[in-house]
Amino acid sequence: GLKLGLGPEGAVTSLSVGGKPWPLTPGALSGLLLRDAAADGQFVAAGGRVAAAEGSLRQAGTNAALKLDFAATYRARPGAVEVQGFVHDLSGQDRAITVRFALPVQAAGGVWWQDLLNHEAIAGGTYANLRHTGVGATGNTSAFPWGAISAAPGELCLGVPMDRFVVHRLAYDGTAQCFTLDFDFGLSPLTKAFPSRADFSLVIYTPDARTVAGARQGFRAATAAYYALFPEAFTRRSEKEGLWMPFTDIARVQDAEDFNFAFQEGASNIPWDEAHGIYSFRYISPHWAMLWMPERQEKPTP
Repeated sequence: GLKLGLGPEGAVTSLSVGGKPWPLTPGALSGLLLRDAAADGQFVAAGGRVAAAEGSLRQAGTNAALKLDFAATYRARPGAVEVQGFVHDLSGQDRAITVRFALPVQAAGGVWWQDLLNHEAIAGGTYANLRHTGVGATGNTSAFPWGAISAAPGELCLGVPMDRFVVHRLAYDGTAQCFTLDFDFGLSPLTKAFPSRADFSLVIYTPDARTVAGARQGFRAATAAYYALFPEAFTRRSEKEGLWMPFTDIARVQDAEDFNFAFQEGASNIPWDEAHGIYSFRYISPHWAMLWMPERQEKPTP
């Protein structure tokens, strides 16, 4: 139900949902974009070249101006396109980089689905569901790892796999007419496994009526389709359900069975917990390992 076309340097050249072409915004930067956040730079096209590779498309190259090399592999999945890639610093310095994937889709008069209960008609301005976290280029992070818009051609979603979760922001820019997903990365040569490199993953998808149990549009459909794309992230692994008790010994609670306790944090009475079918989770705080630093000294402002 989803088709994505890429140009020779990675720009989005076409997009269709359910066989319906989605009008693209003329002249908009699209596809994989890069930004030097520390230098307060502008987003620029990553560049490189796109080539077929074992049933997928791979975009790779070096952006000499930003001193970054990168790669992104596009693979088809049912109702979705999966993108996995990396960005790697060539300067040898600490870097703050934002990687953006941009879909230049026109959606004026359509809908931005904020969450299960709220939505907004798309006009000008930016639409996003953010929480202040104090990290990343803006200090804000998306409240959900997926986002959705809908317009005449259908519904279009962007998502981040929960097992590849990083600081990100999903938004629709009603002025620029573009659906975007930003990743914020700190690159350092001091990291051991992959020095100066960060990996990212995303999916472009559309809800499929066969998999969303009757939810055919909106945030509920986007959520159901996300669950279908990543079922392992939502598999129930606990054999029990019930209340979580922190620190207090459940044996001291009068008529504890009335509360259906299933989990104990702190695990002060493990034998009792085990005898009553309660999962115990030890809680250890290594206070003796704390390092007390001297009072911070600020340099006087000239």
